[in-house]
Amino acid sequence: MAKQDEWTRITLRIPPELHEKLTEAARTSSMNAEIIRRLEYTIEVDRQNQEIGVEYEERTPEEEEAIKRIIHASINSIAGVLKPNRRR
Repeated sequence: MAKQDEWTRITLRIPPELHEKLTEAARTSSMNAEIIRRLEYTIEVDRQNQEIGVEYEERTPEEEEAIKRIIHASINSIAGVLKPNRRR
């Protein structure tokens, strides 16, 4: 691990809901390590997308909510198909 003086310190304010999610995700590591891991991942994804010419478009909150509903409905639909048939 790098020495403390080799790191840049920042103050980060985040919504409580996001903090809860990060706390849960960081249960096997530190919060700092989890945030760094996620930031590095998204930066790498952005780099790869630029390489292949994929452009990122910001979505409106309404579009994000619609995507979440579609994903949720899809997962529920798949789960329903995969449930074992208990009637015999």
